[in-house]
Amino acid sequence: MAKYKFGQRSEGELKTCSEALQRVTRRALAYGVLDFAILEGHRGQAKHDRYYAEGKSRLKFPNGNHNAYPSNALDAIPCGSDGKVLPQDHKGLREALHFLAGLMFAAAAEEGVVLRWGGAWDGPAKVAEPQKFDDLFHFEVRS
Repeated sequence: MAKYKFGQRSEGELKTCSEALQRVTRRALAYGVLDFAILEGHRGQAKHDRYYAEGKSRLKFPNGNHNAYPSNALDAIPCGSDGKVLPQDHKGLREALHFLAGLMFAAAAEEGVVLRWGGAWDGPAKVAEPQKFDDLFHFEVRS
């Protein structure tokens, strides 16, 4: 039996994502080493326009990977030992997101999927290099 299971909201968001992204994400959770939730898969125009205006997205609608249907991107967040998502001001959130990225990259490799993460836009080998735009919650499949 799996140690972690996506909740109803996460399942709903995940179902808006591409089949490849669903496989990668489910495999990462199945490792059983970190519980996490899916915050968002597909994103419609109104929400995307708001994110763009707030500086949370660098691409205008419909050019974001969240805008495709099914979505080629999702946002995920680690959960604490109580099963609740970590708050944005949680002291260890950044480290937990890096750990999640490692799980996602491992799962992607096993699934034969090329993954891109918002914490290292130019690839996991460049994770220590400064970026102009950090989006540590963001994962996308590349074709």
